[in-house]
Amino acid sequence: MRFRGHPLHPAFSHFPLALLTVVPAWDAVALWHDPRWWLVSWACLCAGLVAALPAVVTGLSELARLRDDAPAVRTALRHLLLVGLAVSAAAGSLVARGGVNPTPGVARAAGVGLSLGAVPLLLAGGYFGAKLVYHHRVGT
Repeated sequence: MRFRGHPLHPAFSHFPLALLTVVPAWDAVALWHDPRWWLVSWACLCAGLVAALPAVVTGLSELARLRDDAPAVRTALRHLLLVGLAVSAAAGSLVARGGVNPTPGVARAAGVGLSLGAVPLLLAGGYFGAKLVYHHRVGT
């Protein structure tokens, strides 16, 4: 998907990346300092998942534009897999939390663990996304 000849996926990908990577930081503040920060963590998680929807749609449309024999396809599939796993982990974190204030115990640990696990997946997926743009010149 493009707007005036420019691909939309790179513009849409920054918001979920930023929002989902700060969730573990707010979790840490809530765990060790002030439980009211669970609300900030939960809000960033929700906003990051909502912001991921247009990024996914535009990313899939960019993938569909690639020729099957293009050298960038392998990199694009790695990007898709890693980011897909990260968004799935973030969604799992949201479900495990069960709301704004996760109950102590397994639900809280699962929620925090899944959001923490999403970060390296997002960073690795972002690396392959940057490789698509700067090395393979996809979406430029």
